[in-house]
Amino acid sequence: MCSSEKKRPEAELKQAARYVTYEISQFKWVASWFVRDEYSEWCVPAEMEQVGTGHHRYAQNCMLECLLLHTRLLYEFLTRETSWHDDDILAVDFVEDPNEWTRPCFRYLNDDRIQRINKALAHLSYSRREYIGDRKLWDVRAIVTDIEAAWEHFMSHLDSDRRKWFEQPLA
Repeated sequence: MCSSEKKRPEAELKQAARYVTYEISQFKWVASWFVRDEYSEWCVPAEMEQVGTGHHRYAQNCMLECLLLHTRLLYEFLTRETSWHDDDILAVDFVEDPNEWTRPCFRYLNDDRIQRINKALAHLSYSRREYIGDRKLWDVRAIVTDIEAAWEHFMSHLDSDRRKWFEQPLA
């Protein structure tokens, strides 16, 4: 059960849906960089399942950081039930009855991994030294699977008119 602090006007929500659509579109695009299977939008090949930064693979590092950035934005959008700031856009804003909204479940993106994303992307921290070897790797397949499932959960809670806002191509 959630509580939205204030009900946003329909026109404001419709405009905000464009920003959210941009984020999910960017996530899908950067995820496709790791995807090598033409038959499935969300299929990650074995050699790209576990990737980390810090090697001299600059393009891969940039793409992974971009994926993590959009993961972070979408995770916050999909999971937060109250705003930290007056202008935060949250999934619960788009649900007709906020009391009907349930936070999506994430299998891979737990609190520790989200905290790690926040520390890695938001500022330099000494805790980075904890992430070496296998602890430095990110399971791209699991990230994509979590965000895809959470997005479908969100879309299933929208009425048909609001669902269309997120299905429109970006202009």
